[in-house]
Amino acid sequence: MPTQTVSAKTMGVGKKGGGKHWTKREDAARKKAAEAFERKDDAKIKPPIWLSKKAREIWDKKLAEIAGLNGGTDLLDALDGEVLALYCDAIVLYKTVSKKRYLKIDDHKLLQAYMVRILA
Repeated sequence: MPTQTVSAKTMGVGKKGGGKHWTKREDAARKKAAEAFERKDDAKIKPPIWLSKKAREIWDKKLAEIAGLNGGTDLLDALDGEVLALYCDAIVLYKTVSKKRYLKIDDHKLLQAYMVRILA
């Protein structure tokens, strides 16, 4: 599991007895670098126009779930919109194929492909 990212404030930059003993110059440089990554406004992502109505419902549900998390507005950015759209689309396609009464070999292959996309 990768190490979680923490802000400069959380790391206790410059606190005595905690963490690395930074010089004043290092402390100032780290604070300045951390400021560059602070979000100025809430992320506003829009679903792509090609997203189906059913996939849009999943999109809205996931955004509502994320908004309820602590720091939810910081979790997604404009670049994440396409990835979330592909995820929602794959869920819809997976459900559509899996509802068939009889699955053929090609259907199983499709389900596996959608599952890979969903889990990625």
